[in-house]
Amino acid sequence: MKKAEHNKPKFLCGIVLQVNNVDYYVPVTSYKQQKPDNFLIKADNGQVVSSLRFNYMFPIPKKRTSVRSISGEPDRAYRALLAQELRYCIKNQEVIQRLAERTYKRVLLGKNQGLVANSCDFALLEQKCVEYAAIQEVSATRP
Repeated sequence: MKKAEHNKPKFLCGIVLQVNNVDYYVPVTSYKQQKPDNFLIKADNGQVVSSLRFNYMFPIPKKRTSVRSISGEPDRAYRALLAQELRYCIKNQEVIQRLAERTYKRVLLGKNQGLVANSCDFALLEQKCVEYAAIQEVSATRP
């Protein structure tokens, strides 16, 4: 993803986990405020450096995911940050999974209209993800 001309290219970084038997991409963001539906990621010194925003997660076909090699990042400081974020997420993967599932259920139940208004429509996106994967499958079989 490219930003302004004077900024370096930005890639979408996140984690992929399963919710409702569907692979979901959860974006890592610089947002650092604690909310009920995000997970704060901390550096080795305990300082909050980023977060996972579960209300913005979206389903993704397995064939559209790729592993980002942190060792390939040319900026040393950024490489160190990515490594810290990854370690923290691995250490807290059970909490992350629970929070993702909780947010998913809260959005689908629709009891908190503020959350629903500020979240992806998970059911609609799951439907569109299945449709997209089917189109891609047909396209791959055509000569």
